Amino acid sequence: MKVTFAVLLTAFGLIFASPSSLLADDTPECAPKDHQECLALSHSYEKGTWPFPKDREKALEFGRQGLAALSASCMSGSRFSCDRLVRVSSLLEWIPPSETLQFVGLAKTKLERLCDTGSIWSCVLRSDNAPRFGRLGLLGSDATDINFADDDPRLWQEKALNTAKITLQSNKQDCANGSLEACVARFEGSFFTQDTEILREITQTDYWGFCTAPATESCSSILEALLSFEMRWHSLSAKLAATYATGCEQGFAKMCFWSGNRALVQINLDAAAAFWKLGCDLGGASSCKALGEQELRQWKFQSENDAKLLANGTLHYQQACDLGSISACHALVHITNL
Repeated sequence: MKVTFAVLLTAFGLIFASPSSLLADDTPECAPKDHQECLALSHSYEKGTWPFPKDREKALEFGRQGLAALSASCMSGSRFSCDRLVRVSSLLEWIPPSETLQFVGLAKTKLERLCDTGSIWSCVLRSDNAPRFGRLGLLGSDATDINFADDDPRLWQEKALNTAKITLQSNKQDCANGSLEACVARFEGSFFTQDTEILREITQTDYWGFCTAPATESCSSILEALLSFEMRWHSLSAKLAATYATGCEQGFAKMCFWSGNRALVQINLDAAAAFWKLGCDLGGASSCKALGEQELRQWKFQSENDAKLLANGTLHYQQACDLGSISACHALVHITNL
């Protein structure tokens, strides 16, 4: 006999809002910081990733919302959001090219302006995306008046190098005086000039020691920037891993989420779950959702179908939903129909 979802919840003493009350009548809009939520929903509905059904209409709706939110973040000055906007736009094949080109054009223009005002990474990201702009332009150049010509990426690489040299000198004293922002800026500069002596000096800096209040927005944005450095310079991995773990222990929920993701990549599911549990207890919606997803996938795909995994996974999805995760709310509605 199949045990129903409701019976399991009752057995474990869990009481949830009815599925219909989890979502408002109108689909919630994505704030700039929630673009990942909407893009994840768009992909889940397009592909029919369990527990979501295939729904092209919802995939389009959330894809458009996600791109609009990401565009807003890009326009506010986030160079990484501009880069992600370009990369994601080429992956959302179910969004009409005429729409994605408008977003990509905005990102291209913003990266160029940020590069011209001294942002090293913006110059590099503009260079990295030069071939992509050319390919996207072939999809429908009539959709926007922005020139998508596949220009020479070396132009932007040269701009990055020149900006890096200036950055190294202008932030030297502030970094020596203990400014984390200045040290990170010097790290950017040293990376692109390939000054190994300065790289060695800066990477020995205790970045975490500068973050006296790790949960603040400024510290969060700086440490997120360090993530991008790791992608290009892998010897930072051990240092950053220790930094994230320390931040998690000191009450920074986002670092618990990052630490859990790192453990998952290393196929250490127990460690990942432990970090996400800490992050969830600290009020991190992403950690609650990640933990719930892992538990429900274990319940779905293991032969024993452990009822406790279903109950715990649903509980963590509920927590994520209550903490503002739109995708968790949607997933929960479909989970209750199991």
